[in-house]
Amino acid sequence: MYVIFHGNMAIGRSHLEFGDPPMGIAHGTFLPFEKFDDFRKSTKAIVGRPMMDKDQRQWEGFELKTEGGRTIPCSAGISINEFGPIGASCLIEVTCCGIADALYNELFPEHVKAYNSSFKSL
Repeated sequence: MYVIFHGNMAIGRSHLEFGDPPMGIAHGTFLPFEKFDDFRKSTKAIVGRPMMDKDQRQWEGFELKTEGGRTIPCSAGISINEFGPIGASCLIEVTCCGIADALYNELFPEHVKAYNSSFKSL
């Protein structure tokens, strides 16, 4: 499990159950802490970008840490995307981009294994 911070406030966590190893991307369902409601109310979301759903909101500028407190550098950033009408969210995802190869291999060996096995059937 990984913890997502905004400043020094832990706002949620994720298993980061999906990934794209060559791109250094790990993403998954965002499980908000109670503090996420405070964050959501006090921080303006990004809306209306091309390719965004009309009921999608996005926030950027987070930090990712292991449950033990180890910071995971994400050189291309971390975003949280909320899908669904305001007040009735059906899905919140977190995407962490730009995790260096060696660290990615250490933290997400199951993503690497799944990626490599996808070529065995070709």
